[in-house]
Amino acid sequence: MPNRREHLAKADANAETLASIAAERSSPEWAITVAFYRAVHLVEAWSALRDRHHRNHRRRNETVNRLLPEIAADYGELYEASRVARYDPLGLLDWGDYDRLVMGLDRIEAHLRSAIR
Repeated sequence: MPNRREHLAKADANAETLASIAAERSSPEWAITVAFYRAVHLVEAWSALRDRHHRNHRRRNETVNRLLPEIAADYGELYEASRVARYDPLGLLDWGDYDRLVMGLDRIEAHLRSAIR
């Protein structure tokens, strides 16, 4: 299973990709999806320090809701929006949605930063 450092490297790579997509304003759906996966790797880095590893979204969501209630609402919104972006052909997400969701990502990172860096 990946360790904290490996999850942080992936989260940082996602941040670079996110910055590129956001700068181009090319695809809010992909920006939202990448933002969610940055959050996934931040949560997994936190979890790896506690010898927890999640094999699926359901288990990770349960951990966030139970052990990280401070970020649960923001994480849940990112999760749901990324599902709409990936699977719902009628799911219309725009840059306003992205801007709102990325503020939640910033809160997730701020909450977890001291525990994982």
